[in-house]
Amino acid sequence: MLSTFNMNLPMTITTVDASETIAGLTFRRVDIDGRCHTSLIDWISKMFNANKDYAANKLRKLLAKHPEIKKEVVSYQFPGERQRPTPCADAKGLIAVIMKFR
Repeated sequence: MLSTFNMNLPMTITTVDASETIAGLTFRRVDIDGRCHTSLIDWISKMFNANKDYAANKLRKLLAKHPEIKKEVVSYQFPGERQRPTPCADAKGLIAVIMKFR
């Protein structure tokens, strides 16, 4: 299931249910329109060494405070039991989110 905060963007999913391991840390990813998008919850939980609920709350507060970032975030539901729609972003969106946490 794919949705976005900016519903006017056409999107094509080319890869689903993949993950990347960077420096021993695993991040869920999906390719949308030929660009790799990764789970923002995964990145934030690793940045703060916290659980996914904490990361989701941090992201929710960040998006409320900085609504301009919402256009960079796509919600994607990864396959599997108990998976919920997950905020994902490409490299540009990921950097925008990370820079707001400084």
